[in-house]
Amino acid sequence: YVYWPNRKYGMQVPRGAQLAGDHKIVGSGIPESMQFQVQQNADFMPKLALRSQGEMTDAVGLSWPTVDRARAYFITGMHMEVNGENSYSMVIWSSADVPGAGSDLHAFLTGSFIDKWLKQKVLLPPSATSCTIPRGIFASPPGNQGAMPGMLMMTAYGPESWITYP
Repeated sequence: YVYWPNRKYGMQVPRGAQLAGDHKIVGSGIPESMQFQVQQNADFMPKLALRSQGEMTDAVGLSWPTVDRARAYFITGMHMEVNGENSYSMVIWSSADVPGAGSDLHAFLTGSFIDKWLKQKVLLPPSATSCTIPRGIFASPPGNQGAMPGMLMMTAYGPESWITYP
């Protein structure tokens, strides 16, 4: 198995890179004939352009343009406060319509999980271009100096491609 990026070669994908096209893998122990083609629908997806509107003490509106080839979206928000010595409060919000959907959904999901969780309204459909974080998720009590900045994370899930050899 070959993984990239890895500990020895950690270069990230450069801006504007394309994955679609002809590829050949070379190296020690790799067959000379290991060549394959990546179709356009499996190319890198465009970057997300998440925008927010509203004050942290109020409901926060989120919006984004549709992402080409996105099959679903998922968003989480987190806010933490220091309440005193060794005392913290954390609020985690997700865009899911069901409770318990957490940040572990920001990982790779296979097509069957995307389909299942779209039906269960865990993930937002590809037609979604906005949602609202309810009032109070990022709000801190007046004068609380121990509040951390809020954090948002958004994932767009794209199509799946499998290439086998030989």
